[in-house]
Amino acid sequence: MKQRPKPLSTDFLEKELLERIGTDRAIFDFFRDSSRSGILYSDLEGPGNEWVSDQFWIALGLDPSANNLFADTWRNYLLPEDHGKALAFFQRHDEDPQNCSSQTLRFRHSRGSIVTMQGRTFIVRNDDGKPIRMLSVFTDISKLKQIKDSFRRANEEIRDIAYAASHDLKAPLKSISGQLQLLESLCMDALPPLTKTLMENIQTSLDRMSSTIDGLLDYSQTATHEVSKRQFFLRDLVTDILEDHHGDLKSIPALVTSDCDCSIYSSSDLTRQILNSFVDNAIKYRRRNEGLTLKILGKERETGWLISVEDNGIGIEERYQDRVFELLQRLHTQEEISGAGLGLCIARKSAEHLGGKIWFHSDPGIGSTFYVFLPKERAYVG
Repeated sequence: MKQRPKPLSTDFLEKELLERIGTDRAIFDFFRDSSRSGILYSDLEGPGNEWVSDQFWIALGLDPSANNLFADTWRNYLLPEDHGKALAFFQRHDEDPQNCSSQTLRFRHSRGSIVTMQGRTFIVRNDDGKPIRMLSVFTDISKLKQIKDSFRRANEEIRDIAYAASHDLKAPLKSISGQLQLLESLCMDALPPLTKTLMENIQTSLDRMSSTIDGLLDYSQTATHEVSKRQFFLRDLVTDILEDHHGDLKSIPALVTSDCDCSIYSSSDLTRQILNSFVDNAIKYRRRNEGLTLKILGKERETGWLISVEDNGIGIEERYQDRVFELLQRLHTQEEISGAGLGLCIARKSAEHLGGKIWFHSDPGIGSTFYVFLPKERAYVG
């Protein structure tokens, strides 16, 4: 069998291109004119000595060939409240050359509108490490920001509509429940057994409907939730979740073990929602003739964090496993196990909102293990 040739190294092309950019003006012009980014090259030793590419002026609605444009004219278009922001970004990069994260700055367009630009900066230093030049590349993200803002406003409207709908739907339920309780207090002793049973069934149905409405509201809020991430210890979060379920876990009884000694950078609120759903699921679907065993593990991986919740419950039959994360899907009747069929669906939506995923492995009669993977951001350093 003929073997495929090994791929040739292309390092020589990179070196050749670097040399050609330095010696062939046409190649430099090609990169400059083809880029949609504005480029600034500043002389830090001689204030006022700057070169600005045409694309930068065009982004501000200015004619690059105009006689009234000077290299430092761009500073007049930077919003006053962003001057300090730009200086702070330069100082951070000067102190830490590895800090090359992007910076968003706002400029005033010649027609009065706001131009939002995202920039990255590279500082050139002499042999003594002193900064002598600064190269900044800016990209106009105004349209992207407008789209993002429109999505944010749409999400806020959806949340408001969902909340209003939830309130309007629950109001008559509360009224019926209140009247039912009043009726019970007035003549419960005089009612025949069948009527009492029917009234209890009505109250149960009202409570179930109210719970379903709350679940749908949670689902809609999760779908439009603005993610706020921070550093937190998984061990502390798990402790809080177990404390919330202390009464149920004590009465079952349950044996809980955990190994969650890792620090996570993500949304603690959505992570709590996911793990709370896993624990809820384990409590609901336990085997009634024996205690509950829960094992919660959390480990840091190269690209994220893997968390699992293992139980010794009734498990899930293979034919039902595709339905577990679907909206309002239940595998048991209300008489067998109560619930609205929303917990795991909301958990999946939360995981997706964080860029992660959830899945599970289950053996009927033995138990289930639910997993969630939360990815690290590119800028995260563990």
